[in-house]
Amino acid sequence: MLALGVLSMQGCASTLDLSQATVTAAAPHSIANDSAVVAPTPKRNMIADHRLTAEQMFLVLQAELQIKRGQGQQAFDLYYQLADETREAELARRAFSVAMSTFDTQSIAQAAALWRSVEPKEPAVWRASFVMSLRNGDVKAAIKQWQTYAELSDEGLQQDILAAAQRLNSPMIDRVDAAVDFMQRLVKLYPDQWSAYLGLGMMQMRQAQFENALASFNRVLAFEGFEQKEEVYDLIAKLYLQTGDFEQGIAQLQRYVEQDPQNIFLQERLARLEVQAGFAQQAQQRYAAIVDRNPQQHSARFALALLQLEANQNQEAIALLQPLLEVPAYRDVTYYYLGYAEQNLQRLDAALDYYQQVAGTNYRTDALLRSAEIYYSQGQLERALSLLDEVDISNAESLQKVFLARAIFYRFEREYGKAVEVLQELLALNPDNQKALLEQANLYYQLEKFEQYVANMQRLLELDGDNVDALNGLGYFYAERNIQLEDAKRLIERALQLEPNNFFILDSMGWLYFQMEDYPRALDFLQRAYAIEEDRVVIEHLIRVYWALGRKAEAESFWQTYRQGDEELGADLTLEDWIRAQSL
Repeated sequence: MLALGVLSMQGCASTLDLSQATVTAAAPHSIANDSAVVAPTPKRNMIADHRLTAEQMFLVLQAELQIKRGQGQQAFDLYYQLADETREAELARRAFSVAMSTFDTQSIAQAAALWRSVEPKEPAVWRASFVMSLRNGDVKAAIKQWQTYAELSDEGLQQDILAAAQRLNSPMIDRVDAAVDFMQRLVKLYPDQWSAYLGLGMMQMRQAQFENALASFNRVLAFEGFEQKEEVYDLIAKLYLQTGDFEQGIAQLQRYVEQDPQNIFLQERLARLEVQAGFAQQAQQRYAAIVDRNPQQHSARFALALLQLEANQNQEAIALLQPLLEVPAYRDVTYYYLGYAEQNLQRLDAALDYYQQVAGTNYRTDALLRSAEIYYSQGQLERALSLLDEVDISNAESLQKVFLARAIFYRFEREYGKAVEVLQELLALNPDNQKALLEQANLYYQLEKFEQYVANMQRLLELDGDNVDALNGLGYFYAERNIQLEDAKRLIERALQLEPNNFFILDSMGWLYFQMEDYPRALDFLQRAYAIEEDRVVIEHLIRVYWALGRKAEAESFWQTYRQGDEELGADLTLEDWIRAQSL
């Protein structure tokens, strides 16, 4: 008798342990490596001794050699032949595993059918079969196969449904519609099992049926004695982050978190929702409380530091970030943001030192760009440009950042032509790069190439009708030249809807009404703009409006403010002369 045991060669006798064989043809992270479909690893002595002929043993060895050579299909053909001839369960499993490595649908279906016929009481074959049926969109067959699997499984119904949901949530199941249908049928079959509603919610969420998914998750929470609430609330938080209903998500999650304030994981989820909802102060307080309770909660510490940087609390952010330098996973990003904080504090040598220590590819590009920005601010243009040459431009995004940085440096140097040429190179690679289009439009304006300026702005609006810079820029351009005023009004009104407290846009609307000779309305918008920012252009516009309204005292007052520190105006220039010159 020849046992399927340890591989050895003793004269004409030979034995084979298939547990030592591997499917080397399978790609990393492929469906062949997914536990949902791969046959279980055979165990030694799990079957009765079985005689293999010398010819069959030769075929087994030949198949294993083909696998090592990457000839998966040929290996499958041999294993399928052997399993069909011998009806040996271990060979049937091996044939299925090899079939999975080939990614050939027909071979996989053949192997699964053979395995089922050889080992009909093995749960794994039915588990693999229902997953494969769903991959092919055959929900009816999948339900029958899963029910057989559940009958044979020792895990219990609740656990079997959960396992099914987890497998269907895998990227290998690309027929999400079939997965949703499958889980809906399980809900009908087992309406008293919370796991069925949970699985349905997961599938609905994956198919972007967010309202239905929320209803399914809430149905899960309605079950008595349900203990896995944290996992469900985590899914609900993710759902709200995807839908953008941040405030509704905060309200639902907060009720649960208040019952379990020590649950740091969900506290962080709630803080993320608060950040997205614009409740920065609440999020800061929540993250701070998490860090106080658990200083080793690195994700909360990092998130709190970023919020402090946004709030210009740079010194506080530095204190939070410093301990993260001891955490390898956070070291690179921490060096970057420490540099960012030091740069905000104008401690430029310290900033450069931190930026230089950023080694990983994720933040290296931005560290080099910010270092270049510092050197440029110190009058070292050549040093700044040389740092741009160090950026790894094999990545398209990094390449585009370098082009933009070069263009900006040239613009600051008033070398507008060079800047335009650099941006044209970028746009040749990516014609829809909105930052490049906007930057180039502003350069065209400086060069008084107004036709090209308008063309760029219109292209931006084609790409994104809510691009505030393009809406306001083009609207102000029309207003400034006193042309297409109705178009200007439409554009600026949309910009104001998007950013009602942007002083640039308020100024544009004020100037538009000035051009339309609606001076009271013009004054209203310009005063609102001035209350937000005492900008020089806003002051200039206010002077013109007050003068047009006959309120010469206010005009004179703003005129004195406007001319302070501007030697080009001349000490002898009167307001009346300036007004006359502006009107020409």
